[in-house]
Amino acid sequence: MPLLQQFSPPGNAELPDPEGWSARVADELEQFASLPRFFNPLNTEGSPAEHVVKWPAFPAELRQPGVSDQERWELSDSREHQDEYCEWVVERSGDEIVSVTFTTETPEYFDHLLGVEPDRLAALYEELVGERPNPDQLRGSDGGLDATNDFNRATNGTIAHLSETSNTLGAAVRLVAEATVPRARDGKAVVEKKALVRCGGLGNALRNSDPQIAEAVNGLVRGGAAVSVGDPAGLYIDEFLSGGLRTPDGADAAEFWTPAQRGDSGHTMRAVFAVPSGHDYAVSQITSNGRPIRSGGQLADRVRVRVAALSLPSEAEASAEPCVNEGA
Repeated sequence: MPLLQQFSPPGNAELPDPEGWSARVADELEQFASLPRFFNPLNTEGSPAEHVVKWPAFPAELRQPGVSDQERWELSDSREHQDEYCEWVVERSGDEIVSVTFTTETPEYFDHLLGVEPDRLAALYEELVGERPNPDQLRGSDGGLDATNDFNRATNGTIAHLSETSNTLGAAVRLVAEATVPRARDGKAVVEKKALVRCGGLGNALRNSDPQIAEAVNGLVRGGAAVSVGDPAGLYIDEFLSGGLRTPDGADAAEFWTPAQRGDSGHTMRAVFAVPSGHDYAVSQITSNGRPIRSGGQLADRVRVRVAALSLPSEAEASAEPCVNEGA
């Protein structure tokens, strides 16, 4: 029997037309069927091992020399910079931070809903952002979901799903698939993660996510495995590191983090950091390593994101190929 009968919805969330969703994920994988060390769990047998790859949610590109912590934190609250498969918005009341909401939910799920149950999508948007759109307000010029529609563009208060162009399920599948190709330069294997990304054209070497994923997958292949994406396919919030957070009344700030608002307990796609009722202060009166929280980026520094890959022993030929870009 194959490893899977069908792909599960992201986070094992309830989804209309689950067969259609599974077919959509399968189509993403089938684009790479010619790669000998990449497999589709729907037509592969065996007992795979699961490998979890983790990285920080804070954008690596903003950690540049000469940029202060305060500058990078402020820049990171603009969603066009949030390219680590995790985006967030800050809800403010005047100068005070009320909450910070994080999501790793890719737009493909919402596009699927738009195609099969647009009214249900509108209701989900209302649940997530507090305003119910007409489904046509969510469509792009091609009739599908516009991930940057007006109901999902806020940087203050509400967020529905990922919108940065690199933050898609398709991009993650492509990265895992293409990372199954070993690379060599001048007869020597390319294994260092940033060099591997540049050599293989595997996304952006300056991100946290792409080099981590590429290194893990490529290492499995060089060790004799074939690789695929885990099920349910998607990106998930792995953990929140609360050490170093101090509240005005001594309360444990770890309890201010509420995960699994979307997704089951093992596949968190949405979480909120907010001060619960009964505490007379705002998030911005909490300190992080001695500094008051003035941006969502300070909390994003504490969030870890993950993706799962599957591996099976393989005897398929996996010869090293040259770099895709001259001089990479």
